[in-house]
Amino acid sequence: MIKQNLKRKSELKLWAPVGWLVLIWIVSSIPSQKFPTQELFSFDKVAHFGEYLMLALLVNSSFRERKLRVRNIWWIYLILFFIAGLDEYHQRFIPGRNVCIEDYLANASGLAVGLIFFWVLYDRSKKPVS
Repeated sequence: MIKQNLKRKSELKLWAPVGWLVLIWIVSSIPSQKFPTQELFSFDKVAHFGEYLMLALLVNSSFRERKLRVRNIWWIYLILFFIAGLDEYHQRFIPGRNVCIEDYLANASGLAVGLIFFWVLYDRSKKPVS
């Protein structure tokens, strides 16, 4: 019973980032009637930063369940940065939305802070294989 609960918890940690990413894409696919603001520190930018920081933290949580090579962690984050850009680009095709480099930079900043948290807070006794 305990082993089964641990397995479910481990699976949840793997699927939580995927579910969060799907939610990000669903929300960014909703047509907008308002024109986006281009302010550098608007609520919109904070929201972009926060949603991608949360994605990074969920991914980091799944890393703790596995011994990953450092190279694999970098590849995963590189893919996440690409997905953040792709998310921004796909809004070009959504009515009332457009591509905004500032939004991508906010997305990427959230991921970067998440990656920094991982390296600073990671338990060094379980250091990934180089």
